[in-house]
Amino acid sequence: MQALQPDADGDWLCDLINADGQVNQPSGCRVLAGSVVHDGFMFKSTAPGPRCVGWWPFEGADPAAHLLWADLQGNSEGRRPAQDLQTGLWGWADEKGLPLIKARFAQVGHFQHGLAAASLPTAPEVWGLVNRAGEWLEPPRWAHVSWSGARLITVQNQAGLWGAI
Repeated sequence: MQALQPDADGDWLCDLINADGQVNQPSGCRVLAGSVVHDGFMFKSTAPGPRCVGWWPFEGADPAAHLLWADLQGNSEGRRPAQDLQTGLWGWADEKGLPLIKARFAQVGHFQHGLAAASLPTAPEVWGLVNRAGEWLEPPRWAHVSWSGARLITVQNQAGLWGAI
């Protein structure tokens, strides 16, 4: 068992310990500290090479099948922002960390009320809104998008003017 410590990428890693005090995690991987929740945990490959993370559900799935991402973020509305290991582009994974919406965006946000902000690789600083299927509802045209309250989205256009949709 190893102590809680940051690795070369700055990720804090730890071991997952079972009720008997034994290390219980995929071989060649360590748990990302703070990621353990009721249904699984995020883990990271300790092999040399690019950063590679995944989501391992406690239900005993093969962890190698889930080690797919360069980065994987928290779950919102059944979707996790996920960065493709090969392309560096972002999409969304399902609650178990498996691909759900193809990684084709430069940046993505978390889903709120069925919408998420996203930008394209050709214009990564210009944001639009996609639905839960990854389809554009509002094409990229804003410099800033944020949620303000239950159903109000504030946007800033390229000229710096603010509005709401």
